[in-house]
Amino acid sequence: MSELVPGDVVLLCAGNSVPADARLLASKDFHVNQAMLTGEPYPVEKQPGELPSGARMSEATNGVFAGTAVISGSASAVWLNRVFSRHVA
Repeated sequence: MSELVPGDVVLLCAGNSVPADARLLASKDFHVNQAMLTGEPYPVEKQPGELPSGARMSEATNGVFAGTAVISGSASAVWLNRVFSRHVA
């Protein structure tokens, strides 16, 4: 894979490792294992949308994080310089 730059759109599906922190543009039955970041033992459903100001990473249902694993479904996401602060709940 070539190097990602801000604004790149990545397509993700089951079995992929998320290459960079990104915000979802579209998703279908999309679940991600982010236990390495939040300690949540079950896959988390992700979908596009806006979050309340000050939302913690564990509440960020509209974003995916580098190194996490896609468990099911598919999604497209745009990589931004900084999507969410890395504060674990």
